[in-house]
Amino acid sequence: MSRHRVGKALGRLVEATRKLPPKFPANEIGLMTQDEFLKHRNPGRKYHPSTSYDFSLADLNRDYSRRVLQRIRLSRGGSLTIEKASRGHLFVYDDEVVAVLHNGTLYRTNRLPAYEIPKAYWENQKRVELPIRRRKLVKYLDEYVSLVSNISRRNIREHPHTVQNVIVDGEPFFIRSEKRLKKDAGTNLSMMNSRGEVVAVAQNEWGATLIVVAKEYRRRGLGRVIGKYWYRWNPRFK
Repeated sequence: MSRHRVGKALGRLVEATRKLPPKFPANEIGLMTQDEFLKHRNPGRKYHPSTSYDFSLADLNRDYSRRVLQRIRLSRGGSLTIEKASRGHLFVYDDEVVAVLHNGTLYRTNRLPAYEIPKAYWENQKRVELPIRRRKLVKYLDEYVSLVSNISRRNIREHPHTVQNVIVDGEPFFIRSEKRLKKDAGTNLSMMNSRGEVVAVAQNEWGATLIVVAKEYRRRGLGRVIGKYWYRWNPRFK
């Protein structure tokens, strides 16, 4: 049995044998039905469409040092944007990074065929050649994006306080806060991967709770993890 499963089993044993308190607080969610819980957390029954905060990894890690060089309409539909980053170039197809140019190597996914990635762009009516010497097809671009962007340094600077280091499915993640945590202060939390990219956030959205996991990291339980720390420090937030 893995260490994780042993820990969970011991946790259940302690819970089953621990004495119950004489009285539970009125907001003890463990005693609520689902409907009661939703009414408690959202008494005004307010909601956004599920698409309102449907962020990707790129959306949560915008590098503001990036500069748009050119947008190209593709024959297949949609547009391809060439961006200059601090240490290379990014190619973005309808808000998704599909290729990265770093030190002469173009790393790309199969999201677009190779011929759709241009070899040059136009600036001030002059053709500027891109320094592409090699091309490499890869499955994921995360590590290559970090080669050309200073996003990791910026993310840690904006969230300087470590809340907890966690392991999910064998991968390390780091929960950090933008200020020192105080009860019900609504201090924003971020969850970062080992490359310093934000993969999930728990934030004070105009007095309400906003929990978002990047599209690429969903169905792994990260929302439950960061949500646990959010509600531990913000038990009165709706």
